[in-house]
Amino acid sequence: MKKLRSETKRFNKGYVPVIISSLFLLVLLVGLIVVILVKPTEDKEEEKKKDEGLRQNEIVVDTSSLKCSKDDINKLVKEASNITVNYKVGEKEIGEPVLDEANSTPDEPVYIKDTVYAYDINFENVTEDVKLVITNDNASNTYTFTGDDIKDGKVGFVTEHVLETIRYTVAIYSNKGECKDSVVRKFTFETPMFNPWSDMTMCSDSESELCKATTYDDEKINVNKMAKDVEKEKEEKEEAKSKKDYGILIAILIVMVVIGVVAYILIQHRKLVKKHA
Repeated sequence: MKKLRSETKRFNKGYVPVIISSLFLLVLLVGLIVVILVKPTEDKEEEKKKDEGLRQNEIVVDTSSLKCSKDDINKLVKEASNITVNYKVGEKEIGEPVLDEANSTPDEPVYIKDTVYAYDINFENVTEDVKLVITNDNASNTYTFTGDDIKDGKVGFVTEHVLETIRYTVAIYSNKGECKDSVVRKFTFETPMFNPWSDMTMCSDSESELCKATTYDDEKINVNKMAKDVEKEKEEKEEAKSKKDYGILIAILIVMVVIGVVAYILIQHRKLVKKHA
């Protein structure tokens, strides 16, 4: 009996240029898709749009002389240390509402309320075991918050003093037992200045540092500098867009050239195969 001999087809080296060209084309196509679909990273955008945080400093408080037990002191100090403060830009109504005669009717009067920019300052993680007393260096206002003022662990106030930096001092007192009315924590915080130009139309789509709503640097509150910075930013964005469009065009041209080369190689390869057939 004759043994059947299995024949294995040898790899045709003529396909190597075709495979390499195809892989190169695939890489270029992927690169083109990335260039078109993936936007440039804008890590600084969110950072620039954020309001300035509060500048906060702790004041050392000696609790060793308090009359209550050590356990009570530790508990009070822990509760006081958990209290945090934050703020957000808002509006505050001032004065009495005024009748809007132009848009009012006898049956439906319309009133206009004057508002000013304000900071909504909030304290969180406040318990009924403590009392907060807040004073500031620039005004005579004093805010005191105790048990009945606390809603879901929060207390706060609204201030229209936003056009200058103001430092507040927060004294946290014990509101229970033998330690009542004794200071268990004290700290200060500063609010930044509000930038009244930040609401201008030119800032609506801008990432400029000068368009931020709040700042501690009064030199950044300058409408002329802002206009120049926004215009410069606009020019830079247009230039970046032009470069990106140019890059896409070049990528498309390269892909077209590679397609033409691959097509030419395939045609020549077929002719070669037919010739030796």
